[in-house]
Amino acid sequence: MKQLRKAMGCLWLVLALALLLPSVVPEAIPASRAEAASVKLSKTKETLTVGQKYTLSVKGTKAKVTWSSSNKKVATVSKGVVKAKKEGTAVITAKVGKKKLTCKVTVRGNYKAIYRATLEKGTITYSDRSGKRTAKAGSFALLDIDQNGVPELIVKDTEASGTFSSRYIYTVKSGKAVYCGTYNVRGDKYLYYNKKYKALYSWWWTNGVGGSGAQLFRLSGSAVKPYQYVWEGGESFGSSKWVYYYGTSAENCKKVSKSKYLSMVKKYFKGQKEYSFIDNTAANRMKKLG
Repeated sequence: MKQLRKAMGCLWLVLALALLLPSVVPEAIPASRAEAASVKLSKTKETLTVGQKYTLSVKGTKAKVTWSSSNKKVATVSKGVVKAKKEGTAVITAKVGKKKLTCKVTVRGNYKAIYRATLEKGTITYSDRSGKRTAKAGSFALLDIDQNGVPELIVKDTEASGTFSSRYIYTVKSGKAVYCGTYNVRGDKYLYYNKKYKALYSWWWTNGVGGSGAQLFRLSGSAVKPYQYVWEGGESFGSSKWVYYYGTSAENCKKVSKSKYLSMVKKYFKGQKEYSFIDNTAANRMKKLG
């Protein structure tokens, strides 16, 4: 009899624990909450030119999406398709239930028409320490230097073999071609670009002390700025001793060891891609800019 009562006591204990167990187990995450956490917009930032279209999509849900634009004069949206109307910024919102997903859209001017008008003049205007100046627009290239979706216009003047020549850079801002800056190259008719560092590449050699140098330039906003610089050459005229320099520019560099110099050359000055300029003729403008 005692054994029966003991067995029954154990049974009641097991039942009591079974009843208490659900209250101490963490509550499972509702399916709707888990789904909401995984809902994302395909892009949160995008740059377009006037007239361009881009399709946004909502991932992680099959629920109905309601689209809207904060500035319909700049960009409209319908079923996720964004159309750029005029220069400016607009926030595109995708509403899924109570959740709002946004994408900031920046619209720039129609660069093709702007660049074509600039080149048709035959000369370009730029600025230096002497003030505003002009140069012949002998040839040109289009390259998205800062990789923001809108290419820059790079104009090359005429040059003689072995001499320095200038490359003038323009971008689109407020519906106009804006001068960004100039960089020089020596004895090279091509355009070199380092995609990894979003930088233009220039190289040259020096007479007298001998040696050679290279420079990378980047586009910051609408200004061309020096990024990396290296030079190697004779310590002085007629000297057989070789010295090495590294920095951001010729004005901001210092003497370094050969190993440091080679390390910087390997890191920053490898993998440039070559691009060609084309003559600034009516046929070429039509081909590239419509």
